[in-house]
Amino acid sequence: MAGLEAGVIAGIFSATWLVVESARAGRHAWSALNLVSTALLGHSGYTLSFGLPTIAGLSLHLVVAGIHGVIFALLIPPRTRPLLATNAGLLFSFACYFLTWGWLVSRLAPIVSRNASRLEWAGVHLIVGMMLGLYPDIARGLLRHPVPQPVEIESAPVELPPAEESAHHELPPVELSSTELPSGE
Repeated sequence: MAGLEAGVIAGIFSATWLVVESARAGRHAWSALNLVSTALLGHSGYTLSFGLPTIAGLSLHLVVAGIHGVIFALLIPPRTRPLLATNAGLLFSFACYFLTWGWLVSRLAPIVSRNASRLEWAGVHLIVGMMLGLYPDIARGLLRHPVPQPVEIESAPVELPPAEESAHHELPPVELSSTELPSGE
């Protein structure tokens, strides 16, 4: 759970990096996320404006980042020291970068392979690696404050009175008398 959380946090930060870097480079801000969506949508995802391709690209990006976090959590124990975890996260993330761009993207997403900036994606993997280093801190927080299990309370069944005893009782009528109000003298 903590690995998934660290991966999704890394995905959010790296998606923000992609948007800012695209705008800084003079492209439309959403162009990198739209380019990611071409892995799912094909040529129809290759647009410049914000829309369904942007949401699909962001979703795919967050899913992949979450998977990276889960795999990292399986490799690194939760009691790892923060500096070691950050270095391991960077090593893991750049290994994923070389696997992704060296073999996977060219086969599964050729549009991304031809049009993406490798340096921009190296920055993404740098951010992801640093954020994956947070995994042990998140895991230790979950270990210190585990989610409590629901408690089942056993009680005796409640007995209801018979129907005629619980019938609606009318209140006696209230008599209003005309009494004089005290004067302010």
